[in-house]
Amino acid sequence: MSRAIIFKDVWYRYPRVDRWALRDFSIKIDYEECVLIVGPSGSGKSTFIFLARGLHKQFGGELKGTIKLHGKSMSDLDFREITRMGVGWVGQNPALNLHQLTVYDEILSSPIYFNLPWDECERIARDMMKKLRIMHLADRAPSELSGGQMQRVAIAAALTMGEIGGERKILLLDEPSSFLDPVGKEELVNLLSELKGEGATMVIVTHDIQTFLELADRMILIADGRKILEGDPDSVVRSEELDRTVGAPLSVKIEKNELLKKQVRARLERPADKAAEEPAIVLRDVHFEYPDQKVFEGLSCEIPRGRITALIGNNGSGKTTLVKLALGLLKPQRGKIMLLGKNPVSYSAKELASKVSYITQIPSDMFIANTVREECGITPRELGVEKVDEVVENALQVSGLKKLEDASVDSLSGGEQRLLTLACTAFVTDAELLVLDEPEYGVDPNRWWQMFKIFEDLKGRGKTIVMLTHFMDATIFCDHIIVLADGRIVDEGSPAEVYRRDRIKEARIKPPALLPPLP
Repeated sequence: MSRAIIFKDVWYRYPRVDRWALRDFSIKIDYEECVLIVGPSGSGKSTFIFLARGLHKQFGGELKGTIKLHGKSMSDLDFREITRMGVGWVGQNPALNLHQLTVYDEILSSPIYFNLPWDECERIARDMMKKLRIMHLADRAPSELSGGQMQRVAIAAALTMGEIGGERKILLLDEPSSFLDPVGKEELVNLLSELKGEGATMVIVTHDIQTFLELADRMILIADGRKILEGDPDSVVRSEELDRTVGAPLSVKIEKNELLKKQVRARLERPADKAAEEPAIVLRDVHFEYPDQKVFEGLSCEIPRGRITALIGNNGSGKTTLVKLALGLLKPQRGKIMLLGKNPVSYSAKELASKVSYITQIPSDMFIANTVREECGITPRELGVEKVDEVVENALQVSGLKKLEDASVDSLSGGEQRLLTLACTAFVTDAELLVLDEPEYGVDPNRWWQMFKIFEDLKGRGKTIVMLTHFMDATIFCDHIIVLADGRIVDEGSPAEVYRRDRIKEARIKPPALLPPLP
């Protein structure tokens, strides 16, 4: 019986890397099946997608074992033949999937690649853009989009490739919900459910287990490059193996743990903390627009000092633009901005770097060194920090990257790259303010909550943490929430205050799934 994908006794390691990313790995994916692949950061999940798409044909590395696609041995296929089989693929970093000048050109390129008639190419592109609600982005350059918008475009391009391939449709999706807001996640699941009903085969690599749980037919747990467990999703998600290696979703943990349930409720019933008199960030009547888009018209807000603040809102609501204005990376057309008591543009670059650690959406955008250890040493050396080697050693230990200190930054998984962004900024400086854009990107649940504990420790030392996030469960444990919609602040306050009110509906945001009934 022919299967969509077969891996048998597969070993693989990337070029110039000693460790094996997959070890004696065997798996069979049936047609019309939706399989979730989960595991801790760096476990080999993305490597499976990489190999199933045939990308090793382009990038090299050492491969042992057998891989079959549509019943054909991949060793007998060249990269172009694999591409023409119509396998749709979305990698962890959506920016790396996008190469054209405009969004419309990006979606149009797949049918053009298959030499379809021009009218048919345009019809396919328009239909897919309507499905993913990106028609309004048609003339925008992919580089100008928010992370969530990029993800939608990358998914649309992958779905188009899968739609028109000559073989039965296979979609390989690596963290497809990354950067998507709650509404976008719901729409993605609805779309994938529709495609599944049409006979598509799907493999979804994810840390966002809860989002895709009902869609999946089977779940496979990977750790250290090996298959640890597989079975029906409900059994695997409640297994001790998954909770130990990855971390079960909080909603599952709460079902099992009455103490955790009480802690969540206590957090929501806790009155708002009294903030310091001087906010860390102040925006007053701020007006800002890009050449082709108005973002803020008279925005005003304050971010309290010494607290953890979550900025939430749908993709394109203005979250990233707000923090870039606050840090002086963008200049408003009108309005007043204060950062740690001063106009942000009055800081020298070195002074700003010593006071603020800013971690961007895409981890790899921040790296300039070859190895993990070298990357961690750049910032403290530039800032003149004493005992740099000791500081770097501590950062490697705290981040859990000590065992990878000599690894190339390019060889790290998405989650490991996210940890490195923290190690080479917040963990090697004494910055007063830590700003994190989508810190949950690529990080498994256990590692995420370890990171959040570090944020709480930093808060205890008087630091201010600002998170731009779509991870709604984490917002329950923040001190302050600011809700943005279409360049406006529709609500702000403590988690208890925000989630007791209905204003959040204006932002088309759903409260956390684990939220207990509120009085």
